[in-house]
Formats: sequence, structure tokens, C-alpha cells
Amino acid sequence: MKISFYTLSLLALFWGSNMAAGQAVDLQDFEQVKKMMLPVLTKSIEPLKQTRACVVKSTNSEQLNACVEIMAEFQRGLIPGGGNAAPKMPRLEWSEVLTEQIRSDLDRSMLETSANIKCLQSSASQKAMDECARKAGVGR
Repeated sequence: MKISFYTLSLLALFWGSNMAAGQAVDLQDFEQVKKMMLPVLTKSIEPLKQTRACVVKSTNSEQLNACVEIMAEFQRGLIPGGGNAAPKMPRLEWSEVLTEQIRSDLDRSMLETSANIKCLQSSASQKAMDECARKAGVGR
């Protein structure tokens, strides 16, 4: 299981909620989503960086699993009630291939999160957000 599932789940929830309502999100709704999501996305950058640095330095399964817990803990903190209902990350077995995949996923997550932050900050509508994200190459 890739770490990207966990690091990108926040973004998936955000975009999924907009898509479930259809492409048309009125200005008031977009502004509300923007006010809610910008702080969360901004706060997620540091745990992503910490997780990445930890994963790169890891040399065994115990270390790797402790690294992944950094981001998991951040995500659990976003769930009302302390995240008791959040799924637990399965135990990972360290390997160079796995650590490289996780590092790559985290790099992509940081780039996409940063792009989404910039697009949210510069957009006044869902349409503008979608165009900005498309130009930034953010997969949606």
C-alpha cells in the first residue's frame, strides 16, 4: 500500500466533495471551502517534510513505520474525535525500493499540495481553481 493514499487523502476528500456536488460550486461555497482548506493544506507541508526526511534516513522496518506515523498522526488530528475511526496504517517492511517509492510519493504530495495552496490563494472561483490546478499539472 502506498503512502500516497494517506498523504493525498486529504486532497481527495476536498476535491471529491466538490465533484460530488457537480462542477458548479458557487462563489460563496468556494470561499467557504477555501477558508477551510488553506490552513489545513498549509499545516500539512511540515508533516510531509518531516515524514520524508525520516523515511530517507530510515534503515529498518521500525524506523520506517515510525516515520509513516508522523503523517498518520497529523491526519488523525484532522478527524473530529481524535481520529479513532481512522484506518490504521498496515505495518510496512523496510526495503530500499519501498523507501524510494514512499519518498517519491511524498515529493509528489508536497508539490501537489504546494500547487493547490497557490491555486486556492490566487483563485476566486472553482472554475479559476480548476484552471490553475490544470496548468500546474495537479492530477485531479
